[in-house]
Amino acid sequence: YYTSTDIDHYELNYTKDYTQIDINYSLSLWKEKIDLLIGIKNLLDNSLLNYGSGGAHSSSGMYISTGRTYFLQCILNIKK
Repeated sequence: YYTSTDIDHYELNYTKDYTQIDINYSLSLWKEKIDLLIGIKNLLDNSLLNYGSGGAHSSSGMYISTGRTYFLQCILNIKK
């Protein structure tokens, strides 16, 4: 990606590689009338990706995620 320091000057910057891992598990209960889905998004907890240094005491980065999140989903199937 490119960044601009002023109107006539652009710099090409590169970001480091990173990995996003999500884990999901689904389960059917009570004669398949209840479906449960549990999981974790962003298992490695990547949130800030550092991509450069602006000087001796500063660095810059960009947010790629809100961090690790957990979830539970319950679906009730109503059929005759």
